[in-house]
Amino acid sequence: MDNDEMLLVIKDMFEKTVSDIKENVKNEISEVKNHMGVLVERLDGDIKLLSEGYGILNDKFDRLERKVDKIDKRLETVEIKVEGLQSDLTVVKDFVLGVDAKLNEHEVILKRVK
Repeated sequence: MDNDEMLLVIKDMFEKTVSDIKENVKNEISEVKNHMGVLVERLDGDIKLLSEGYGILNDKFDRLERKVDKIDKRLETVEIKVEGLQSDLTVVKDFVLGVDAKLNEHEVILKRVK
């Protein structure tokens, strides 16, 4: 085998090796693309689930906020009623003290009369 033939054999081996490497790289790239596609689909699904969960939580917080607002209004009403009761109780207390004072006066008068 002369040098030219040997060069042709080496060239063919080199071209086959390069061709094999290109094919392997294409296959690897294809596998990576497929894997990335699967990951992107999963991520998309996870993002949709998170979005739905956020929407549900947001609705629950809105309902809770409305309930708290109702409770606040009711509490304000109760506070107003309690203040009214305190005022009424003060009037009743003053009346009872007045009646007690009058009874004490009558008691003193009755003792004198006896």
